[in-house]
Amino acid sequence: MKRTVITLSSICVFLLVASSSRPVKVAAQTQTRCLAYIPADWGTYKGASESYGLAFEDFQGTLRFISQVSCSGVSPVPTAALELKRK
Repeated sequence: MKRTVITLSSICVFLLVASSSRPVKVAAQTQTRCLAYIPADWGTYKGASESYGLAFEDFQGTLRFISQVSCSGVSPVPTAALELKRK
């Protein structure tokens, strides 16, 4: 009887410790699959459109949309699919 109580107590303590342990921390993924550079003079990112792509607006109000981004990281300036200028 004493052996059974000790065994059950040991199992309960093990289950209690195992269930109360902290969750395992997962390291953030640091490798980037795609790297593209946008010129700083294109301004700030304004959003994205399914039809036109990524949108950037410069200080003069010109909007540039990029529909295809080169993932090589070596293309100096991406090609704007659409550019809207203010008069």
